[in-house]
Amino acid sequence: MMLEMAVFSLLWLGLFSFAYVFRRNDLIGNFFIITQFIFVGMGVLIWPVIRDVAIDSASTYNLNLISSTDFLKTNGIMILGVMLSYVLYQLFVSVLKPSQSINHLQRSIPLEHYFPLYKIPILGLVFVSLGCLFIYQNFSLLMIASSLTGSEALQSLAKAREESTSSYFLIMTVYNLLPATSFAFLLISLKKKEKRWWGAFFITFVVAVLCLLLTFQKRPLLVYLMGVIFILFIDRMIRSRGEKNINIFSIIMSLKWYILAFFTLLTVFYYYYTDYRFNHDFIEAFLINSKISISRVIGRLSIPALMYSNYFPMQEGFYGFSNVGLISKFFGTPLYVDAKNVADYFSLIGEQGTVATSSFIDFYGGFGFYGVVIGSFFIAFILAIIECIRLNIRSQASYIYYSSVALIIVYYFSQASMFRVLLGYGGVFYLLTWFFLFHRFKLYENRNI
Repeated sequence: MMLEMAVFSLLWLGLFSFAYVFRRNDLIGNFFIITQFIFVGMGVLIWPVIRDVAIDSASTYNLNLISSTDFLKTNGIMILGVMLSYVLYQLFVSVLKPSQSINHLQRSIPLEHYFPLYKIPILGLVFVSLGCLFIYQNFSLLMIASSLTGSEALQSLAKAREESTSSYFLIMTVYNLLPATSFAFLLISLKKKEKRWWGAFFITFVVAVLCLLLTFQKRPLLVYLMGVIFILFIDRMIRSRGEKNINIFSIIMSLKWYILAFFTLLTVFYYYYTDYRFNHDFIEAFLINSKISISRVIGRLSIPALMYSNYFPMQEGFYGFSNVGLISKFFGTPLYVDAKNVADYFSLIGEQGTVATSSFIDFYGGFGFYGVVIGSFFIAFILAIIECIRLNIRSQASYIYYSSVALIIVYYFSQASMFRVLLGYGGVFYLLTWFFLFHRFKLYENRNI
């Protein structure tokens, strides 16, 4: 498998080289291929190297079932999906973008001209109130889990996570609408530089962080903090240059210390959510959880990708759209829980939850390689629409806000299926919040947004 790994490595290297040399200021497209590689492609690519370590680490799964054929197939899925999406995305952008894209952002026009400030307190009051309700309902779960030790604490955390995420409406508020409102308060604070706006942002920030902590999940809080950093960083770049050209490769290098802080925070989460803290001293437990954090970044989505390639269609046929909850409810058909079935098949200890999948792996599980091709078309079209709107924004405030939430949406394409990205993880809700706040919206007419 080493020769095949070298070939796939060259294909990834060629894609990144093209993006860096010829499309370095393509914020959306380049961030898409970066996240797809880091969170899915890299682990699949180096599977022959990490195979033994992964088998030892994921001791509750029978990863010996993953064959060299699965390795080749999964790499083929990722290379085909990412490259085809990237090429189609470039074509769609060249066709859809306005003939005269706006590169320079306006500084002189008052913020209120683009950003009706009366809307923000209304959103803040509504979503902070709902956030406080969420905290009130779930804070006792945290206290119970904190009072226990060993396996009882872990079981309590698992139960708390299930209970806290049982309400779709509140979860959409906590995951998306409250963070999106907090972003708006931060943006106003940066532009107006008034204490009242900074105070309002601080309140929404604290409530959002508490709510996301009480989901007992790691990723939502990290994504929210990532959005805050995006706004701060893009605002600084825009103020210094006044142009839209943003090199995402340079941004990632500039954010290296923030990335290290995120990794440390992730390790702290695993320290709290695993039982190593009960059986080892602090330093040893922290080092063990640091290794877990590395393995989760690389393997959380790449190993399930290999599992899906093995499972479909050898164990069960492709599932189409039967795993989409909204479609199942609308047509009254049984919901196919693909992630649970795959996890149970590989499990050595019976039922043990689900595994996570990225967009391309979900398309493969639904329709095979034909699904990867069709899914690449849809993903490329969505990304192109996002990019074309970005290219036609003139207002600084609108551009900073939109670019930040767009990057979050693009990131989620590496973390979940397309339907979950747009609805379950709130891509649509982020864009609707932006649309509500920045009411001047014309895609093809050369007007201010």
